[in-house]
Amino acid sequence: MLLIPTRRTTRPALAPFNRLDRLFDGGLTGFPAFTTGDSVLVPATDISESDSAVTLTIELPGVPSQDVNVSLENDVLTIKAEKQRATVESTDRACCVERNFGKFERRFNVAKGIDVDSIEASQADGVLTVVLPKSERAKSRDIEVK
Repeated sequence: MLLIPTRRTTRPALAPFNRLDRLFDGGLTGFPAFTTGDSVLVPATDISESDSAVTLTIELPGVPSQDVNVSLENDVLTIKAEKQRATVESTDRACCVERNFGKFERRFNVAKGIDVDSIEASQADGVLTVVLPKSERAKSRDIEVK
């Protein structure tokens, strides 16, 4: 699997550089993220590997499962999602808007040892989990020495 990690700066002294940092994180990696105006958010993604599978865990708070699309084409796993802007009552005035909304698309190259016919995706509590089972040939095994 191919994943380019993003940098997250939380030190207050570096706060003025966060916007520039987020721009480079989302704009130069090849996969745009949630965007609204000048802010960019790349959803947090964990990738773990066991003897039997590779698992992607992606945080998508506020994104219903019907707005998430997972597809595989030419050994590239593509995850697309859209977070809709919350509706505001016509009598309400927004005093502060910090939540992000919009579309994102993220792609991962799938290694040759993955059983592409058995990939599964599920979403619960704002977390998308994609399980890519390894083919029997790719699973680790002990080889007897004779």
